[in-house]
Amino acid sequence: MKLILTTLISIFMVTTAFSQIGVKGGFSLGDRINTNQGLYYGFDIGVTYDITESIRTEILFEGLFKKENIFTFGNTNYNVHYRILPITVGADYRFLEGKLKPFVGINMGIVSLAAKANQGDYQGDSYFGLYPKAGIDYAITDNILLDLTLKYLVAFSGNNQNNNSNTQVFGANISLKYVFN
Repeated sequence: MKLILTTLISIFMVTTAFSQIGVKGGFSLGDRINTNQGLYYGFDIGVTYDITESIRTEILFEGLFKKENIFTFGNTNYNVHYRILPITVGADYRFLEGKLKPFVGINMGIVSLAAKANQGDYQGDSYFGLYPKAGIDYAITDNILLDLTLKYLVAFSGNNQNNNSNTQVFGANISLKYVFN
């Protein structure tokens, strides 16, 4: 019994030596592929967990928004507000150690796609989403990282102007991450 307890404590100590929890938040932008809507702007917030020095997991909430003027009649503008809200979990693999850490990864989860006209309520649905990503973490200090990420989000069977095909968004996130040591 003492051997098992000693082994479990040793594994826990080794694992926690590499494990670090972080919080991140920043700016997001994206462009829906095959539409003429232009750029969406928004935010991202999340929690990261470094399993090892090379492998990181995350839970990420993002919001991308776009306002489009459909037409003007007299003095009244008729607008449509678009919203893309992915809530995902993911994993990254970092290649290098030091101040500059390039990584590749994949996230998956639920993506809410919705639109509203003028002051109405958002109308839309949620879909399974998946996005591969690549980026760079740059260590500003030991605890603060600049996270630059490019991603290609696919919301399967999402609303699109192309016969209800998958919604695709090419985007980028620029975030600051605080890692607790």
